[in-house]
Amino acid sequence: MKRVGGLWETVVSFGNLHEAARRASLGKRKRPDVAAFLLNAEAELVSLRRELESGEYRTGPYREFRVHEAKPRLISAAPFRERVVHHALTQALEPIFERRFSKDSVVGYFEFHRLDANRQNMPRWRCMQRRSRKEPEDEFQAGIMAVNRLTGEQPQEKPQLPKLTKSVVSQLMAQMGRKGGKIGGKRRAANMTDEERSAAASMAAKARWANRQ
Repeated sequence: MKRVGGLWETVVSFGNLHEAARRASLGKRKRPDVAAFLLNAEAELVSLRRELESGEYRTGPYREFRVHEAKPRLISAAPFRERVVHHALTQALEPIFERRFSKDSVVGYFEFHRLDANRQNMPRWRCMQRRSRKEPEDEFQAGIMAVNRLTGEQPQEKPQLPKLTKSVVSQLMAQMGRKGGKIGGKRRAANMTDEERSAAASMAAKARWANRQ
């Protein structure tokens, strides 16, 4: 494997740490610890960078809480300051590893989101960035995709329908018109009087001869 240099300088750069703080705070800006960090973001990032460069950085105590979605679990969450470091590392390493994956590689995770007030929280499939594979619409499609990857089966592709050009549409409309005329013409003729039938035949004859002149 080819060695990649200069990673630590990328990780501890101020721009990378600033972007990491932005990503780590998404959806969490109202939390007291996140709000306090962002209120003095520049000083916090400078202090964090200095600790990383000098080797004095130490991880903080994890916060534990329980969730009951899907099943009861005990979650250990890192402090926000440590989450910034996690994002800084991911931003530097993720592009390097992704380039080595094949075009069909999909790495994802489930996250819960509320659909509406009448339904429970449902898992949503998140795929790796910069991948062309579409996200499944629900958790059932996500399960089918996971099974197909494990078994090596290829998903069935939808049949390709022929493109409808203007000429094809015109032909189809003409066929529908002729079919409707055959059915409706007989019914209309059966309900017409002799005078109405004679007038309709005269008008049809005039229209036919007018086109030939």
